[in-house]
Amino acid sequence: MEIEMFFKSKIYEFIRERNFEMAEALLKREIEEEGENSFLYQLLGDINFEMGKDEEALLNYKKALEIAKNKGEEIEILSILIKMKKLEGETISVNVPLCKIFMKYGLKENFKNTFLNYFKGLLNSRKKEEGKKFIEGVFENENLKNEFLFYFLSNFKEGEENLKKAIFGYENIGDIEVAKILKSFLREGGVDTEELKNIIKIEGIEERKLEPEGTLELAELLDSIGSKEEALNEYLSSIYGFFVERKDINKCKEILEKIKKLEIYDERIEKIESFLENPSQSKLEIKYEEVYPIFEKRLDEIVSENIENLKKVAKTFSSSFLHNEAIKIFENLLEKRINFDEIIEYYLYSLYEVGEYEKILEIKNYAKKEIVDYFKALSYEKLGEENSALEILNEIYEKMPNFMDIEERIRKLKGEEILKVKEEVLEEIEVVKEKEFFKEVKGKVPKKRKEIHERFIIIY
Repeated sequence: MEIEMFFKSKIYEFIRERNFEMAEALLKREIEEEGENSFLYQLLGDINFEMGKDEEALLNYKKALEIAKNKGEEIEILSILIKMKKLEGETISVNVPLCKIFMKYGLKENFKNTFLNYFKGLLNSRKKEEGKKFIEGVFENENLKNEFLFYFLSNFKEGEENLKKAIFGYENIGDIEVAKILKSFLREGGVDTEELKNIIKIEGIEERKLEPEGTLELAELLDSIGSKEEALNEYLSSIYGFFVERKDINKCKEILEKIKKLEIYDERIEKIESFLENPSQSKLEIKYEEVYPIFEKRLDEIVSENIENLKKVAKTFSSSFLHNEAIKIFENLLEKRINFDEIIEYYLYSLYEVGEYEKILEIKNYAKKEIVDYFKALSYEKLGEENSALEILNEIYEKMPNFMDIEERIRKLKGEEILKVKEEVLEEIEVVKEKEFFKEVKGKVPKKRKEIHERFIIIY
């Protein structure tokens, strides 16, 4: 059982006791013997961080990342990148590969949260160029790249060319639904009514309260009583109304013939005639205000969740001390009623490490009864119910005496003296010359660092 490593390994025992100097020394010895192992370098980075050696931690994470990349261990890469991100903050060099791996392995919620958080941060800081590089780095597909460049640049009132390219690209591959969504952002420019208003030059023409028909009737009345100048202005106003409100060019031309019969010279008449024959078009507009709600919906659509990969990542996160991240994935699977009996021990391990003892005790009807009972016993012990813990451990011991570290735990609960072999382990570790160093370490526990990293929640 893989989980046994965390309870039987001397390195993890030192970590649980917060004896990070000894854990570091023993781990360095193991790295010397084993060589290029991304997990060991990652663990060394974790220990360095807890000791306050942030620079060394980052160097070891980068070494772990290099090894994992060379070996193509993409799932392993995720945990390393997340730890680097917590040390370095939000950077394009970490968020791009994170998003790409989340997309590739169908980790829908992880992708959406990572992408959206960084996206919003770039917008809030108005980092337009960095935002473009981020999106170009995440999406290899040209249609998606142009689509999301448009979503980003629309916040700067830009991105029209990317929108057009995306529409054309989706139409080309027959994805009409997405093309239709993107077309909905376009507001047809149509005829330029501003030019007509400038030709007519009647103050307050947009605020006139009469309908076009009423304005035309008034013009005809004024015309019939000989008020030709006033009739002209009303005729011109009715042309504006029929053009803007009714889009009725033929009616406008009909009114223009009435104006000509007035036999008044006015430079506006010729200009309106020319305009009606060839109305100029206003520029195409983009409905920027409608972009964001559709953008979030599209994030939900572009990644299809992969349950088996979720299980793999949850297990990797748990074994890499990313317990909170692991629990989120496990509980997402629980909500979907997905069975993960094959890796239940990792869920229990992460719950135990973050102190969710009551939740462990509520777990029922799972395979691997012994491992579930074992973690229940550990939880009872933490809650001060030592008799309940001992009863469960004894039951397991009768069937499987070599299970986990069960013999040592039973002795501890019974108050028996447990033989330690740390001195033998120490002799194997060649860290310093002075023998007195080991005596000093044995007697002291390093002070707890303020605001201790959430990934390293060791409650033992």
